[in-house]
Amino acid sequence: MARAGLHPALIDELLAAATEVHGPGELFSEPGEFPSTKYLDLPLSPEAARFHRSGMRFLRRYLPFWAATLARRCLILLIPIVTLLIPVLRFAPQVYRWGVRRRVYRWYKHLRVIEDEADRAASPGDRARVLARLDALERKISRLKLPAAHAESLYHLKNHIDLVRRLVHREREAAGAIAGCGMRDAE
Repeated sequence: MARAGLHPALIDELLAAATEVHGPGELFSEPGEFPSTKYLDLPLSPEAARFHRSGMRFLRRYLPFWAATLARRCLILLIPIVTLLIPVLRFAPQVYRWGVRRRVYRWYKHLRVIEDEADRAASPGDRARVLARLDALERKISRLKLPAAHAESLYHLKNHIDLVRRLVHREREAAGAIAGCGMRDAE
């Protein structure tokens, strides 16, 4: 018998102690006869009924009382944490991929500025400065470390730098051809 407000963890401990003391049997009782639910006139608590059905709780069988209680409380806290982590873990690969690609894509802004300068470059000196900036950009990008799975983005950026470089060279050749035609016309 115990008060109605007795903590359920203590019910397990008291029944375990009673089983240890009275379980082997005594002068007036057979082994395993006490504690039992056979001779009860008072209502049995749900925790005591569970103990008689299945014995000690799983954690308590293998851990000391304080550790089992702490582990049980942690398990109760773990359920909402896991519930929150499932959506986070679901999006983690996408966030990682975005972060890696962002490291490459931020260089496109610099490439776009250089390309605009190349479009405005009229003199050979301007085009030479644009080519020097492209070379500097390519050197900075070559130091960029990416996982092998995302190397494709880096190669695309390098191809786009090479495309801008070819456009500058094409403009340089076109400017040279026009200047050459102008000299022939003057002769």
